[in-house]
Amino acid sequence: EKAQSLQKQLAALSSGLQFSLSKARNKVIQSVLKVQSDSMDFIAIQFENQIAKDQFERQQKLYDQGLKSLTELEQRKLKLQESSAKLLSGQNKFNSSKNELTNARIELNALQAEYLDKMAKAERRTN
Repeated sequence: EKAQSLQKQLAALSSGLQFSLSKARNKVIQSVLKVQSDSMDFIAIQFENQIAKDQFERQQKLYDQGLKSLTELEQRKLKLQESSAKLLSGQNKFNSSKNELTNARIELNALQAEYLDKMAKAERRTN
């Protein structure tokens, strides 16, 4: 009867392990997808920022030549500042999602180690 009880405990641990690992793997997959999405967003923001820089530099040259007003130059400068802020925010979001992925992988590995240890202990008790 003791052996049967330990077998049930082992089966419950195994079932719990499979559920928890599945949940942790899903979290890793979701984190990978979030990193990919944030990466693409960040690349798009980098392009937008480069365009804003180029437009500001062109506007500056035209202003220096007396072809554009100070107001027009200041508007381009404002657009560049807004784009730079968006770039920093996008980079932070991308870095945050990479950290979430790292944490999800660590959690998965820790979970695997924890359950392997519990399974090994339960198996030793059955032998």
